[in-house]
Amino acid sequence: MTAANINNKTTGISPYEINIQEQIIEAFRVFDENESGQTEIKNVGIIARALGRVPRKAEIKQFIKQVEDPDAKGFVRLEVLLPALKEILLKDKWRPAPKEQLLQAFEFFDFKHTGRLSPTYMRRLLTEHGDKLNEAEVESFLSTVVNPFRDKIEYGKICEKLVVPEIVDIIHNKQKILSDVKHDI
Repeated sequence: MTAANINNKTTGISPYEINIQEQIIEAFRVFDENESGQTEIKNVGIIARALGRVPRKAEIKQFIKQVEDPDAKGFVRLEVLLPALKEILLKDKWRPAPKEQLLQAFEFFDFKHTGRLSPTYMRRLLTEHGDKLNEAEVESFLSTVVNPFRDKIEYGKICEKLVVPEIVDIIHNKQKILSDVKHDI
């Protein structure tokens, strides 16, 4: 299924909207291994993140209520997910924080203004406040950001790694995304 199949030329859809649809379809296909037009509901957040969005867990839970297949609990169909996710992208919801905002967030917790945070302190922040992460998520994050020589998070140096790109092109980066997603599952 392509965007062209879903919308014909008479609908007046802009090239931008068609591109968004194609990106959503490609992200969905990563998880639709048997090409049935459906995937497990647990993949919805990953699909949104593959499209460069950073929804909170509560937002994903609410979104899942909208798109879950009532006839097949635990699954979502492409024809339901596509318009719902397209609306999210067109309304520019779930945008990632820019580098400057990430830096400010780290600085807020750096009471001594050293430019560093301890992994222990960061673990506590990630598991006890806000959108709480589970142990596997914390370990994955810390393994990416901790300087092994100093056993500290030098947040000024790692903010660039944490920023989600402005434009995510699923179609052109499909192999890398497939590899990254399979690694994270």
